[in-house]
Amino acid sequence: LDNLMLVTERETQSIAVIDGDTHTLLGKVPASYRAHGYTFSPTEPRWAYNMGRDGWVFKIDLYSLQPVRKVRIGLDARALAISDDGRWLIAGNYMPATAVILDAETLEPARLIEARATNPEGEMVESRVATILDTSPDLVGPYFLVALKEAGQVWRIDWSQPDFPMEKLEQVGHILHDGFLSEDNRTFYLAAQTDNWMAAINVAEMKIDRLIDTGEIPHPGSGAVWEANGTVYAATTHAGEGKITVWDVETNEIVASIETPGPGLFIRSHHDSPYVWADSVFAEQPNAIVVFEKEPPFDVVEIITEGQRTLHPEFTQHGDFVYIADWDANVVRVYDAVTFDKVSEIAGVDQPTGIFNSFRRYETLGH
Repeated sequence: LDNLMLVTERETQSIAVIDGDTHTLLGKVPASYRAHGYTFSPTEPRWAYNMGRDGWVFKIDLYSLQPVRKVRIGLDARALAISDDGRWLIAGNYMPATAVILDAETLEPARLIEARATNPEGEMVESRVATILDTSPDLVGPYFLVALKEAGQVWRIDWSQPDFPMEKLEQVGHILHDGFLSEDNRTFYLAAQTDNWMAAINVAEMKIDRLIDTGEIPHPGSGAVWEANGTVYAATTHAGEGKITVWDVETNEIVASIETPGPGLFIRSHHDSPYVWADSVFAEQPNAIVVFEKEPPFDVVEIITEGQRTLHPEFTQHGDFVYIADWDANVVRVYDAVTFDKVSEIAGVDQPTGIFNSFRRYETLGH
């Protein structure tokens, strides 16, 4: 159960499940509108969770590839996370402006949180919930980190306490979006898209360590963090320009800017791979996947231009292969992560977009 690839079928209200060892389509899970948020139980590998953009949250049995429970937490939703102890699930809405904490076993609601707060200009707003991450108690604390898009705030919720106490950080930026954690969970990197920066937030102290001016409309997806020659780096793609920005996680200073064929949405790395992969799905020709070295000067070693509209690179469990969705060609292609040779092309997948490996249950960038 640690090498399944769950693939959003964008318009068919389903999730394709592929065996990452054999590159075989195993089946499809009934879901809802544009399956968006994915998370995997860190304590019970049988269970996965998904949320559609229409607010339906599903508990999925990976043995049978069937949903066993579902609950609707809103009308328009995006973010989903699970606590490290596997007890609590949290889901965030665009509409209504709320987050809901659920019992991960039963999906019964435990707490409704209204996302109403002051924006950077001091105006009270009802804010969409942009992203939610879970941090590890062994690293920084038993927290959910909730980013409020219009309010420009981050709320830290302690899921280990029965009353879910909360700390709030204001003035993070305008139009908060995707974010990810450093591997030690000390820093929450969060995109403020109209400010064109990534905010480096100190999770323990709930303060901003640095605002990293990365480029136009940063969009890191679920993030890329890696170590090379004793230095830890992180990077983001940009939805507004063809550029990947790389920074040193210790200093939060930019160390490289990598030109790409056009704007992109997702970037991924893996401990056992020497390369980082990113898409450029908003380029004029939206089929370029950029591969660059982890070590400075971060040379681009390959640009894969196969397909029509390709996006969301995702490594298999051991970093041997990278899966790429082709939204328009209705296929998922599999590439050798070192030689870049195509090893498989999986048909029968309808408008694939996001790809999520079940090994993410162990990832410290945030469940």
